[in-house]
Amino acid sequence: MHDFEDIRPFNDDEVSCELKKLVNDDEFVAFLASWLAPSMARFAPSTIRYLLKLYLRKLISPIKDVDGFQSLIARFATKLIREGTDGINYEGFEKLDPSQNYLFISNHRDIACDSMFLDYGLYTKGFGTVRIAIGDNLVQTDFATSLMRLNKGFFIKRSVQGNKKIYAALLQASRYIKESIESGNSVWIAQSEGRSKDAIDTTDPALIKMLGLAKGKADLNLFIQSLNIVPLSISYEFDPCDVLKAKELTVIESGETYQKPEGEDLISLAKGLSGKKGNVKFSVGTPLDQNFEDAPGIAREIDRQILSNLEFYPINTTGLIEIGRASNNSSQHFNGYMTHVSLVDGQQLAPTVFGQTDSTSGIWKFKSPSGVTWGTNGFHLKFENSGNLGLDSSGQTNNFTVNGNLKQALDTPSNVYATLNPLDIHHADTTTFANGNTSITTNNAGARSTIAVESGKWYAEAKIPTNTSWLGIQDQSKNINGNEKSILLYPAGASMYINGSNQGSGGYGSAWSANDIMIIALDLTSTQKKIYFGKNGGWWNGSDYTANAPSTGVNLSNNITYAIHSKSGSGSQTTHWNFGNGFFGTTAITSAGSNGNGSLFEYDVPL
Repeated sequence: MHDFEDIRPFNDDEVSCELKKLVNDDEFVAFLASWLAPSMARFAPSTIRYLLKLYLRKLISPIKDVDGFQSLIARFATKLIREGTDGINYEGFEKLDPSQNYLFISNHRDIACDSMFLDYGLYTKGFGTVRIAIGDNLVQTDFATSLMRLNKGFFIKRSVQGNKKIYAALLQASRYIKESIESGNSVWIAQSEGRSKDAIDTTDPALIKMLGLAKGKADLNLFIQSLNIVPLSISYEFDPCDVLKAKELTVIESGETYQKPEGEDLISLAKGLSGKKGNVKFSVGTPLDQNFEDAPGIAREIDRQILSNLEFYPINTTGLIEIGRASNNSSQHFNGYMTHVSLVDGQQLAPTVFGQTDSTSGIWKFKSPSGVTWGTNGFHLKFENSGNLGLDSSGQTNNFTVNGNLKQALDTPSNVYATLNPLDIHHADTTTFANGNTSITTNNAGARSTIAVESGKWYAEAKIPTNTSWLGIQDQSKNINGNEKSILLYPAGASMYINGSNQGSGGYGSAWSANDIMIIALDLTSTQKKIYFGKNGGWWNGSDYTANAPSTGVNLSNNITYAIHSKSGSGSQTTHWNFGNGFFGTTAITSAGSNGNGSLFEYDVPL
């Protein structure tokens, strides 16, 4: 075994020591904290790390060997399956002999769950667990290395450079796999390097050639048969890492080189473990006992078995598409707003077909696609026909059947740079939102906007129901229930409140009336940052709202991230905000001012 010291898993006599090191590894404990208790990890990091260490010491105290550690993993896997899946179907395992050792070669979807769920199935069915082949590019931290080696992981050196070193690394891996099978250990390895991010499952013939390096002068077919290769098909209904994978594929499709950010694999690991996977199926094929001409022939047979045993769920096919339901037959439904849901059949389009970066804010925003060939099964739902919200606007007539209580909200989200944030409110029991979260109904409560800014120029409008509302800005980092770092106008008394302190009644223009339109401009580009208030197109000039352009503003602090703050007075009131959508509630604006970027306002936006 000395030839494999730098790649092998831990032995039984090394487990206790390695577990103690893990518990005292601050990076590992911090990672666990951020995953298991993200809120506490942010606001009380020392406390959660201390509590975690106490818990971990108690958890590992009875573990003395690899089997003990894997029993702990089995407990964790049971909880993971219960909470993160709708069940796992293990198919074909009855064809395997528990007294035999196998080399499982599978498609690869998830960094940790693929091998963990395989181990769980083998463990519960009376088989030994597998040694897990892992690329050393995944071990970016010491604690990740330890965890993998504790769980019978061994490494394939993908990071080495130079032909001689690469060959030596592959030969070492091949020999270790051969030694594992011969010494009574099953092995799992993916059919190609890395996860299949585009869901195209193919076996790399180079993998077969790597396995064959250890055969020496033996016949290839006899050697392959001695490894007892079993193709394994892994099917997930949902992929928790789909967005991360899509981002990488988008970069590659655009002709650029994808640079993996530091820590991305750990993020993918955590998302894969904690995310919803829906229905899961593990299906084993038939051991390869026939003769093949060459490595590509072996790869083709593995592919044939993997693909034939894959499970395709409704979301994976065009036979059934449901929008707004968690999964087939699920009682969990989407509660929110959608706009322009599209499917393009037969081609992959660039993200720029459906969105663009706003030239002023730098924020990615939706744009209506044009010139798209949707394909036979494609569709484009605009939700613009109030009598048929499921109408397909692509021209392919793939209309949807509307179920449930759907309500059309007249809005133009492509030009809305912010909305009110239902997660950032006070007195939640008296606060409701409508019209894409641009209208707020509340009783002596309120909310802040979804974005906060500390640079650039920003403009917003609000139609007030009465003059007993407070409207202005507040530092996003401060408690919304307090008055810290806030500047609010109180139109009833022509008063301004700065950090909760009344600056004097009657000094901020004439009192406002119901349905007046408040206008706010933030200039965060100058050395002295300012906020300007106005109503009905006139700006406060120090005495009233008559200025043609903002002239008298209130000084703001530097390095503060400001958000719009909307707060009502007593009694149920509804305030309608316009962040560029061109509507106050469901009433279209009249004069259609513009900020030059397509957003629509009641009044012209100041330069």
